[in-house]
Amino acid sequence: MSLPAQYDLDVYQGDTFTRYIRLKRRDLTYIDLTGATPKAEIRTDEASSTVLATIAVTLDNQTTSPGGMTLLLTATQTTTLSSGKWDLQIRAADTTTTTYLRGLVTVYKEITRG
Repeated sequence: MSLPAQYDLDVYQGDTFTRYIRLKRRDLTYIDLTGATPKAEIRTDEASSTVLATIAVTLDNQTTSPGGMTLLLTATQTTTLSSGKWDLQIRAADTTTTTYLRGLVTVYKEITRG
């Protein structure tokens, strides 16, 4: 079993946050996520029972873009978001769950409001 890769997120308060990623194996082939269910959350730390935000994860068409997905936080979510930690878990079609990414979430305070 290998540990999740470190992947930090920088979020600007009040902005819509989107990030496109594609997951690869160690041999650099993309991971087919057909039938998989992704889940990503931000918490203050690993021990926290409070979810600061749930990151919406939309998988690409795995035939044309295997391993591809988009992460999304709305501007409403980032307005009140605090820095913390996150991870991305994928439940495969066979119900095997793997955490592929984890990291810090740094929220930069907005200057222009309104």
